[in-house]
Amino acid sequence: MPPTSASPISPKGKGLSVASLVLGILSVFPFSFLAGIPAIVTGTIALAQKRLGRGMAIAGIVLGAFGTIAVTAGILLALIIPNFVRFQERARHSSVEDRMHTFQTALEAYAADDSGNYPTGDEFELHFKGDRLFPNGMPVNPYTGERYRSGKDLFYRPGALPESGLSAVTDRHDRDCPFAGLAAPGGMPGTIVILGWTPLDLSGGRPSEYAIAGYGRDTDEPVARHLGGTFYVLHN
Repeated sequence: MPPTSASPISPKGKGLSVASLVLGILSVFPFSFLAGIPAIVTGTIALAQKRLGRGMAIAGIVLGAFGTIAVTAGILLALIIPNFVRFQERARHSSVEDRMHTFQTALEAYAADDSGNYPTGDEFELHFKGDRLFPNGMPVNPYTGERYRSGKDLFYRPGALPESGLSAVTDRHDRDCPFAGLAAPGGMPGTIVILGWTPLDLSGGRPSEYAIAGYGRDTDEPVARHLGGTFYVLHN
């Protein structure tokens, strides 16, 4: 009985193997990464039919898989990273708002002991630096990781509000901050500005109302202008 011969090579040659290799090479480029799937398909068919160019078919499959996975991962990262940065900015935005409420609470605690009046500039410097209102120390700026410092990223302007009776507002969409101007005074991300309204007939310049504005990463604009609104905490 004659020996059994090896399986014959397809007479169609190595066209599919070459096509798989070419498509695989194309798949590693971003503009043609979809060629990876046809490269895998044609390479698999070439191997299954035992066509010439087995090495090229294998290379096409490997390159096609690599190109498809790598470029797809790159595209996903390009989509994810901006959203991650935006999420991080929103988290800092929320932290700044939380710090604003911390200062609001401290102002109210001060006024409760002082006939409903808020501190002058000198009183603010004296009491807000010590442990009277912040037993655990001054709050931390979430953008810098350092404690708020007057004249750097914390500003108290007890006579800056133009009028009395301003309504409380949050998530404003105005282009400009109506109380503190457009830019953070110190140009520092996370800056908090506290402004007061002081009646002309009140001796000692003691404010009886205040507004608090917070600023974010782009200190040429109020903090939430990139995020859909600008927040203020206003007391009447």
